[in-house]
Amino acid sequence: MTNDSKAAVPAPDPVEVEIDAILLEFGGDPRKAIRALLHDLTVLAEDAEASTSRGFVRGKVVRLKARRTDS
Repeated sequence: MTNDSKAAVPAPDPVEVEIDAILLEFGGDPRKAIRALLHDLTVLAEDAEASTSRGFVRGKVVRLKARRTDS
């Protein structure tokens, strides 16, 4: 008898694991998680814009506009 009756369990998708971790970090509140991710994205975009020469990219970089909130 072979061990075919036990199906191989696929490895979890790393993206799904990250999503679960982010939601867990914010107590399962998706709005708080999305707000934090958007904030992080804005900070990264501002940092990239500040450290990149406009002459070097020659308009190849899309500028992101972020709406700031004080919350």
